[in-house]
Amino acid sequence: MSDKNDIEKEAILAEQLITHAKDGDMDAFGDLYDIYLPRIYRYCFARVRNTAEAEDLAEEIFLKALSNMHKFNWSRAIGGANPFTAWLFRIAHNHVISFTRRLSNKNPTSELGDWIPDKERTPEQEIELQLSIDEVFQAVQSLPSAQRDVIMMRFSAGLSIAETAQALDKKESNVKVLQHKAVNSLKKSMVTNTDIDDTEMSVS
Repeated sequence: MSDKNDIEKEAILAEQLITHAKDGDMDAFGDLYDIYLPRIYRYCFARVRNTAEAEDLAEEIFLKALSNMHKFNWSRAIGGANPFTAWLFRIAHNHVISFTRRLSNKNPTSELGDWIPDKERTPEQEIELQLSIDEVFQAVQSLPSAQRDVIMMRFSAGLSIAETAQALDKKESNVKVLQHKAVNSLKKSMVTNTDIDDTEMSVS
């Protein structure tokens, strides 16, 4: 969600729900859960590439948010940022980092992402599509951590520049620079991979 009007509408709704959730209204927290869980899950899956782990992480993140809801102080949405979104994704960012550090001495798990088959595509085309998604994922993993964090927040979770800056505790100008560098690196990486594939095909 990057349109400023959409962000403002979401912020108004979130503020109302948070007020009720702080008063112990679990239905209000349930509504927040329904609104934000898909984005939290997408972010977690983009980081760990494992469905079960991403689901567990998303649930744990919401439990943390629930237990810390009393600490959240609402501020007006400034510069196109929903403060609750930024707060929630800062929790998500820190939680995922802690999780990946715990697994640093283990072999990373890998699981092909779930996708909905397109009836107009052949099985071979579906496989090629999934391979291209995995190639992008591998390219993102090769980025410096600061650039990778920005790309995950912006394109996996759908946060605005302002929300990403707040979630990562960075200036918006820094987020823009990191995003620009990351996108250029990804373009070069994908072009290089394509050239290698073309070379292999010509040799074979």
